[in-house]
Amino acid sequence: MPTQNDFTTSISQHTNMTDNKRTHHQQDCSDKYTGPYDTHASHIISADERSHFDLPNSNDGPSNYRNNNAITNQSVHTTIDNHLLDQSSSHSMEGGSLTTNSGIYVPETEVQSRVEHKIDTAKETGDIQNDRYRGFLEKAADAYDIDKRAFNGYSN
Repeated sequence: MPTQNDFTTSISQHTNMTDNKRTHHQQDCSDKYTGPYDTHASHIISADERSHFDLPNSNDGPSNYRNNNAITNQSVHTTIDNHLLDQSSSHSMEGGSLTTNSGIYVPETEVQSRVEHKIDTAKETGDIQNDRYRGFLEKAADAYDIDKRAFNGYSN
């Protein structure tokens, strides 16, 4: 007969964003870099986006990670991701440059590049099939003047 502990274990295995699969891919990405700089294996589609849009953990594979320096990962990309997510429930999004909490200027072209990487990664991982997430990316593409042909190449 199942116990409360069995139930808790089962639930945590299905909802934990740091499950072995994800951690393994992130660690593999980190291990590939052997250069002299302090880098982090960072998400392209953030864990917060994955949670907010109910994207399956099974899609969170190797293509969702890139090595970046610590400031880019923890400050610049976090600022961009939060800016976009904060507007996710709005009818449209505002584009433009941003400033991190630590005062680092993030040009509009950097945000645009981040959105383009999210679109490409979502197509590769299958997350583009999620209607809500695709709509979110389309609003972001509109806000940052990204050619809608960037969405070509996935099947409904």
